[in-house]
Amino acid sequence: MNSSRHQLTFGRRLGTCAAATAFVVTGVGCSDDSGSEAKPVSPSTTVVAGSDFSGTYSVQGVNRLIDGKPPAEQPETFSLTWIVQSKCPGNNANECVAVAQSSTPDNKTNLNRDHMEFVFTDGAWLRSVTAADVGCTLNTTGKPADEKWAAIHTTRLTPDDPAAGPVAKLSGTIDVLRGGTCQRKLQSDITLTRTGDVPAGTAPLTVTDTAAAVTDSPALQWHGRYEETRVVASGPGQPIGKRSTLEIRVTTQCTRDGSLCLATVDRGDAGYGVFAYRDGTFERKYSAERQNCPVAGTVDSIITIEVTPDAGSPTPSLHGLSTTDYQGDCPGMTTADLTYKRIGD
Repeated sequence: MNSSRHQLTFGRRLGTCAAATAFVVTGVGCSDDSGSEAKPVSPSTTVVAGSDFSGTYSVQGVNRLIDGKPPAEQPETFSLTWIVQSKCPGNNANECVAVAQSSTPDNKTNLNRDHMEFVFTDGAWLRSVTAADVGCTLNTTGKPADEKWAAIHTTRLTPDDPAAGPVAKLSGTIDVLRGGTCQRKLQSDITLTRTGDVPAGTAPLTVTDTAAAVTDSPALQWHGRYEETRVVASGPGQPIGKRSTLEIRVTTQCTRDGSLCLATVDRGDAGYGVFAYRDGTFERKYSAERQNCPVAGTVDSIITIEVTPDAGSPTPSLHGLSTTDYQGDCPGMTTADLTYKRIGD
């Protein structure tokens, strides 16, 4: 993992996620970006086009897409005020970091916090963090889903006029990817307009030592086109040995610090699935819709998929198991062996 640092002195799924709209989930809370060794941020003295991100900004946004489609109802909007300070150590634009602070932070959402760190990369301000668990409730039982929450929140802000001096306006996008029963892909538009300087008396904001973006996580090697082969392995009444294949497309992304990586498996007409990378294994767990039993009653099912990648760049193949646990009037368990073999980009 890249450890270089620069010091800164400044089935159909089943469930309802609390905050199910794009805005609220776009603003999913996350662990505070600040750390125990945070240091003051001095006002920026280095002038790099587009990098002087400082002052008071009006923040306006609107949710645009949910799973690639416009919202069924009127898109939800949001409005905030941020106070931002930035610094570029060593006169290097690639080391510029900004710290944004909401004027009314509740620290429950990703955008309304008292400490948000952005890094200036390729002419844009980026922030990619792990979003906190905002809850996923099963529609059938009203209880929380028994699964690990995994979500990545990414904000990209591009100066509209990257001239010297404080940036007057920035626009960009917010992308949220989350897995599990309340799996979603959310996209929002965001615009920042500078309304004034940093208020007098504002305490210097703080920033932790910021590492270079992690680009060498093994998880990032799983990408491209793969052939999925599924072979029924066990289960009462199951056609043991039955084989099915499907071509899939995989894209993987990580938070800037590499603490969470998520792979999106596009299954075409069958939808998509989100896998989290943990301890060398990709895993996906979710609850499916309640079904009728063959004779009488109903049954709920929990699907758990775990696949381990073989070494290689890109990943040549993965092997694992899919388990379906049936709970209700006709309980039981079925398993299937899974193999993913790379067939191209």
